[in-house]
Amino acid sequence: MKNPNPVQTLLCPRSIAIVGASSSVKKVSGRILSTMARGRYSGRIFPVNPRAEELFGLRCYPSLDAIGEPVEHCVIALPADQVPQVLADCRRLGVRSATIIAAGYAELGEEGSRLQAELVDAAGEMTFLGPNSMGFANLVDGLFATSVPTLEHQSDSGDVAIVSQSGGLAYSASWFMAQAGIDLSYLVMSGNAAGVSFADLLEFFFDDAKTRVVVMLIESDAIVAQLVEVVERRGLVKPVVLLKVGRGETGVAMAKSHTGSLAGDYRVARDCAQHAGLVFVDDLDEAVGCTSLLRRGITAANGDDIAALSVSGGNVVLFSDQVDLSGMRFAPLAETTQRRLREVLPEFIAVQNPVDLTTQGYVDPTLQDHTIRILSDDPSVTTIVPIITAAADYRATCQSLAALTPAIGRPLVLLWTGGSYDAESPGILAQAGIPVFRSANLLVRCFRAMRAASVDEAPLRRPARTANAGSNAVTLSEGDSMAFLQRNGVPVARFAAVQSDGVAQAAASLGYPVVLKQDVSETHISDSGGVVLDIRNADELADAAERLRREGASLILSQFRPGLELIASVFVHPVFGPLLMTGSGGIWTEALGDVQFVPLPASAAAFARALKRTTIGAILHEGRRGASGFDAAVALLDRLARCFIDNDDVVQIEMNPVTVSRGEARAVDASVTRVAGTAGREER
Repeated sequence: MKNPNPVQTLLCPRSIAIVGASSSVKKVSGRILSTMARGRYSGRIFPVNPRAEELFGLRCYPSLDAIGEPVEHCVIALPADQVPQVLADCRRLGVRSATIIAAGYAELGEEGSRLQAELVDAAGEMTFLGPNSMGFANLVDGLFATSVPTLEHQSDSGDVAIVSQSGGLAYSASWFMAQAGIDLSYLVMSGNAAGVSFADLLEFFFDDAKTRVVVMLIESDAIVAQLVEVVERRGLVKPVVLLKVGRGETGVAMAKSHTGSLAGDYRVARDCAQHAGLVFVDDLDEAVGCTSLLRRGITAANGDDIAALSVSGGNVVLFSDQVDLSGMRFAPLAETTQRRLREVLPEFIAVQNPVDLTTQGYVDPTLQDHTIRILSDDPSVTTIVPIITAAADYRATCQSLAALTPAIGRPLVLLWTGGSYDAESPGILAQAGIPVFRSANLLVRCFRAMRAASVDEAPLRRPARTANAGSNAVTLSEGDSMAFLQRNGVPVARFAAVQSDGVAQAAASLGYPVVLKQDVSETHISDSGGVVLDIRNADELADAAERLRREGASLILSQFRPGLELIASVFVHPVFGPLLMTGSGGIWTEALGDVQFVPLPASAAAFARALKRTTIGAILHEGRRGASGFDAAVALLDRLARCFIDNDDVVQIEMNPVTVSRGEARAVDASVTRVAGTAGREER
């Protein structure tokens, strides 16, 4: 019988057995049982070991059969070769879920992958966590089904769930969360993630009343795709913070050996996640920082129009530098706010944002409270950032901030760039729910990560497309590719496919200057001399035609369109499906890697956001040095995406470069790959 709620019985069982239980805390099974026995869990615990009668004050059973009453979950702490038999026993006895601790599966390569596939078959429809898992902790019910007891200090359940492929990374994250005053609701370590999916876990936490923020620590592109699919289907029910490791060559190799995960192009996973609204972070400190903000309802919108104050001018300048570099901004203060500040601040303190209270803030601590209250009444201010430094005892300051928090209508985010010798101050702030950052750079990085997470205004159903047509794919010539795009409404430069004796007439029709190139299906033909640029008269054209004709290829003539160069391409990714890629083009495409990916279909607004995040897009959007054509470039991307979606026989389209100048964007080079049989010569 299929488990109707697999994650519920996995993480919230009413009874649990530990097969392979031990009395030694030096063994994984002993640590799991001892931690579980000391916890707040009120369900039944059944240690299973034929060589013991009692373990940690609990009756021990020789086998699962000997328990004689229902068991909902089984922790299997035995070597890999004994796991299949235990799974078979579990299925026979109606056990609904399991955690498999043993390693030695897909993380070891081909033979391990075969053993993992056999394990999945042995489990059948029973939900399981692992293999290669360090277990889980359900802080809501006080159940610690894990070998690492570092969460025992948490006396009650929190509001943040962590799901991680790596056990060690999960415990590092939980430690840093605790230091930030963040208690957890659940901690789940999936290991190789061959059983319960991350999609199932995310849906469970979306529906869990205790959990406000979900943190995912993963290694696999396929898991990112799972999470994106859930959000596309259900919407972003709660904030999700995502840290994906394995981006460089070494990291990818380590991910493979660690959990058997295949990590691909990090940028693709990042962009697809951000497009779905997931907060994609680069390190644990950002994961903790974003979590501390999001659980208090502080979002990307709070990163604009902030107000800050400090007794330290140097720290004010440092924070201001970071804000300016990040694209955040300080709120302009209303006239009423400025007048009220002048009434409470000494004459030698400048009324501006941020506010430097100078050392007078030490002399008169009430200045901080008065300033915060006044700033909180300003209609433009979204968030207030007090900055404190170092002191022997900060309890009075922290108590004052804690008392202000419920009394003002704006969130407080404390930037604490130093420390205090008293032990109580951090706890005072945590109890008041004030996020604390020790670095200005980290604070702005967290706001930047939240800002990059942007749900499309009009999410569209994703089409079913295969990754490629393999040997059945045919790449069209340059001329056929340009003709195909032109018929489908994609802006291209004026062109003509010609024989050598018709070059002069075609050039006269197009108008100089022109570009002449070989009309072939290969790309990068400029590397082999197959392109002549900026031909300005008939003599230069005749020389170019003579040189290219000797190569034996047909020719294509097009307008020479100097301008800023983009790349625009569409293709089907094997994990993330149809994607559009855009960014800096021409010779800079591979050198800079300045590109963004957008899952298709998407709105024009999504293409605009992606383009603005590239260097070339920012130049166009801001109109630097007279650059223009951003809207035209977005329109071209939108038309290209529609062309790809409408023609399901198209495998890939690449336009590089697309030149943008004088408010226009047009492809000057193009390559279209289609399924064989649909790619005959196109009418021109």
